[in-house]
Amino acid sequence: AYIFFTSGSTGVPKGVVGTHLGLAHFLDWQRKTFSIGRGDRAAQMTSLSFDMVLRDMFLALSSGATLCIPDESDVLDPRAVLCWMAEEKISVLHVVPTLLRAWLAHVPPNLKLPDLRRVFLAGEPLTDTLINAFRSEFGERALVTNFYGPTETTLIKSFHSVYVPERGVQPVGRAQPGTQMLVLNVVGELCGINEIGQIAIRTPYRTLGYLNAPD
Repeated sequence: AYIFFTSGSTGVPKGVVGTHLGLAHFLDWQRKTFSIGRGDRAAQMTSLSFDMVLRDMFLALSSGATLCIPDESDVLDPRAVLCWMAEEKISVLHVVPTLLRAWLAHVPPNLKLPDLRRVFLAGEPLTDTLINAFRSEFGERALVTNFYGPTETTLIKSFHSVYVPERGVQPVGRAQPGTQMLVLNVVGELCGINEIGQIAIRTPYRTLGYLNAPD
């Protein structure tokens, strides 16, 4: 269905080959789990070169919601993008914590986002400080959900909706249906309580691997 490249932060960028099955499974799950529908207005904040754009675009379009696209210059201007969100009555937002933090430092006086009801954050650790700052500025109507999952497993594979933030970094939560999340030690065995390990994700909805690198 698509090819998106990794950032290359650990070497040469690699093309990840995604499938219709994996993308459709994710979109169906998110639409049903968070009740996204025809009354929603979703913002597309992600550039076309980043795999998260699949979620931004197709969640809205496959749910009968309205997809709202700001001017590119507005996305980089906190005041402009927040005013745009208020004017467009945005109700569904996907954003990375760094960008949300930058917006909160430049909120125009008296600006509110009363229509916002679903905020999904991914790509970086989510802290209680950021959640509390967001709620202090815009209230608690919007449900904040922490997403986790690499490009290789098709967008998101675990989630945690935050009602009362834990101190510090928030959990990545529990696995989606059809997914198993394991924490393995250096010899590939399940970790014990409080033992540090590496996350392993098992799912039939992953991607097909790397382009021209089947191994």
